[in-house]
Amino acid sequence: MDERRFDQLTKALSAAKPSRREAIRRLAGGALATIFGGVALEGASAQFRIEARTCGQGCNDDNECNAGLRCATGSDECLAIPNSGRNCTGNGDCPLDYETCNNNDKCVNTVADCDECRENGDCEGTDVCTDRRCRKQECEVNNDCGKNKKCKNGKCVKRN
Repeated sequence: MDERRFDQLTKALSAAKPSRREAIRRLAGGALATIFGGVALEGASAQFRIEARTCGQGCNDDNECNAGLRCATGSDECLAIPNSGRNCTGNGDCPLDYETCNNNDKCVNTVADCDECRENGDCEGTDVCTDRRCRKQECEVNNDCGKNKKCKNGKCVKRN
């Protein structure tokens, strides 16, 4: 590169007119920052390589799962957080980041498209796992069900 071309390049790079020595210093500093900065960032990202888990992946804690998922205690897998079911007229009415207001004016988990449970221990409180969704149980004892029915796994079913 000739002197005139170099001078044009340095003028284009800054409004203040640096000397050739200053321009070379800045270029060398930028090159070193690029080289060593990349190494530093690569090292930092290696320390934080833990990625959030997705549906069905094993977990020990809710913090290990992606948004809209929780670590189910029964199966130790990341599963969908059940819908809050709050009434809404728009997405702003749903306080949880992973929920939106659906056509039935209820807040639903629209981030996690996966099962809420695999077994009863995956659901909170007394809810039961039915068809891979956490549901309020219909009954706790046979007397909670009507005639000719019995309570089985939180649901009223016909007696045999």
